Amino acid sequence: DLHLGEEGFGLVKRMRERPRPVTDYPLRCAIAAAREAAAWGAELLVIKGDITDVGQPHEWDLFDELLAAVPIPVVAIPGNHDTFERRHALDATSELQARGLFPEPVHTIDRPGIRIVTADSTVPRRSRGRLAHHTRHLTVIRTSTPRKLRDTPYFVLPSSPAGGRSRYSAARAPSHAASAGMNRCISP
Repeated sequence: DLHLGEEGFGLVKRMRERPRPVTDYPLRCAIAAAREAAAWGAELLVIKGDITDVGQPHEWDLFDELLAAVPIPVVAIPGNHDTFERRHALDATSELQARGLFPEPVHTIDRPGIRIVTADSTVPRRSRGRLAHHTRHLTVIRTSTPRKLRDTPYFVLPSSPAGGRSRYSAARAPSHAASAGMNRCISP
C-alpha cells in the first residue's frame, strides 16, 4: 500500500514530520523501495492497490512522480483507498488506464518462470473486495493458458482482500480465502 498523499502516520495518523519535508514520506519511501528493487534485479513493479490515500487529483500527480522515478516497468490495480467516492476523487480505473497500467479488470503478465495474474477486486465504498464478478475472466485465463505455461508458478494478486481482514500477501496467495476462487479458476 502506497497511500500517496497521506501526511500522517502511526495507528491514528496523528504523527507528522516536522518540519514538513518537500516530499512526504509515502512518495519518498515508494521511490526508494522501487529503486532498491530494481538494483536487486527486479524486472517489474506490481502495485496492488491503495496507490492513493483517497483518490484526489494531487495524489494521482504524486503517482506520476513515482512512475517517472521508477526505472522498471509498472503494472498497477486499484485498491479500496483509490475507489472511495469522496468529493473531487478521480476514477481510479480511468486514471490507471490513462497511464497504460491497467488494461483490463483481470490481467495476466507472463515472465520467464512465472505468471502474474492481477484482478481488480475492489467494490466502491467498501473496504473489502470480491472476486465473484471475475469468474468468467478467470476461467478464460485457465482454459487459454498454453500447455507449456500450465506448470509455471504464478502469483494471484487481488487488489483488496475478499471478506476478511487485510492479511493478504502474495506469498500466501494459494491459501488465502480471497484468492481461493481465483486459484480454482486458474489452476490446471
